[in-house]
Amino acid sequence: MNTKMRARLDFDLPEEQTEFQLAVNASKLHSVLWELDSFLRAKVKYAQEEDNDIEVATYDKVRTWLHNELSGHNLDLYEL
Repeated sequence: MNTKMRARLDFDLPEEQTEFQLAVNASKLHSVLWELDSFLRAKVKYAQEEDNDIEVATYDKVRTWLHNELSGHNLDLYEL
């Protein structure tokens, strides 16, 4: 038995234009967050000896903050 599940979002335009744009652009927003996370991870993981320790620690703190904020909203970049 092949069961299809469907979901549909309805918006009352133009009143809900902002909500509509957020829904339509969610995958783009996810991509940007993924790229930001990858950038921060690389800055920390591949830091060179001559890199500024304060900058590397800041990249790590920002990445941790990003993950905490996502987690606080029940979101995970790696499970979306």
